[in-house]
Amino acid sequence: MSWLYGEPVAGDISDYRQVRMDFCYGSSNEYIMHKDHVARFVEASVKLHHTPGINPANKEPTSPIWRITSAPLHGSSYWWTTPCLEGNDNPEGALIVKGGPSENVFIDHARLDQFRREEAEMEAAEEIGTTAVSSHHRARED
Repeated sequence: MSWLYGEPVAGDISDYRQVRMDFCYGSSNEYIMHKDHVARFVEASVKLHHTPGINPANKEPTSPIWRITSAPLHGSSYWWTTPCLEGNDNPEGALIVKGGPSENVFIDHARLDQFRREEAEMEAAEEIGTTAVSSHHRARED
């Protein structure tokens, strides 16, 4: 198999996890990996994107992450995957595999607190703006 595609995956699908890495500036990457590899992926990703957050190949800072989650894979068939186009969980439908409920396997609590403060500040600013607009409209009505 070529380096581009890797090797065929073997094993039971229940042994795999959907791992999501959330970057501080809004993007995220998702990967599917064996559950026994999640911890080493998290360790490497935290080193690369958090502490110290430096790419060892070029010594440049990397995009920072604030969270990594892991979810077991779940499968469902939906009405739109069945030839008759009816009935969720119809055994004749195609089984769609996706991540189930996730758990945090890494979280930068300081960054999370910063996000919460910024969100509260934006909500307060919106409230002030709404109050100012309402006062302006009341003043015009008088």
